[in-house]
Amino acid sequence: MSKINERLKEERIRLGLSQTSFAKRCGLHRNTLIKYESGERSPDFGFLSSIGDVGIDIPYLYSGIRSADKQMFEIAEIELSKGFYRAFGYSHEDEIAIKYRMMEVLDDEYKNGSGAWDTDDWYKRRSEFVTAVLSESKSSLLSNSIDAKLLSDILTKLENLLINSNVILSPDKKSRVVAMLYRSFAPSGKVDDTVIKEAAALASTFT
Repeated sequence: MSKINERLKEERIRLGLSQTSFAKRCGLHRNTLIKYESGERSPDFGFLSSIGDVGIDIPYLYSGIRSADKQMFEIAEIELSKGFYRAFGYSHEDEIAIKYRMMEVLDDEYKNGSGAWDTDDWYKRRSEFVTAVLSESKSSLLSNSIDAKLLSDILTKLENLLINSNVILSPDKKSRVVAMLYRSFAPSGKVDDTVIKEAAALASTFT
């Protein structure tokens, strides 16, 4: 999934602005912008709070979700998460308890001075949390013969790919893609990013 620095560059290019012209409009030195876009330096709050006036899609910059898609994306996200919880045998009360556990993980991450939930380290920690949750599942989908970590990796990578590609799959399509990918990767126990990308692209064309 792209990071803030990559999305900043993408947005600047979308607006048809050179680094020099964009930096000038933002009251920024070009060298500072170069460091922002390369990831050498993190954009400060003052800069991020002001660039909306230049035409930058701020929600997209922070989350990778376009402003025009935000409302429907959030609805789809809620419905999909509920579907996954039910599919894995969790009740509404279980769902709330799991979310509180995730809140504790987030709080710990923030207290440790990170608070940057757009990094490879955070994706790894989140994946480990999901793996632990899946291993506790009451669903027959996760019998002893199911590799919970492999399934978690597939779910995480597929979700990140869909977000990064601005592709939305219905819960039914996503479930079928996950099942197909699991069957493909189970013999080796390894996830192939290219296969996930191809499967998601193919599923998005089905009616």
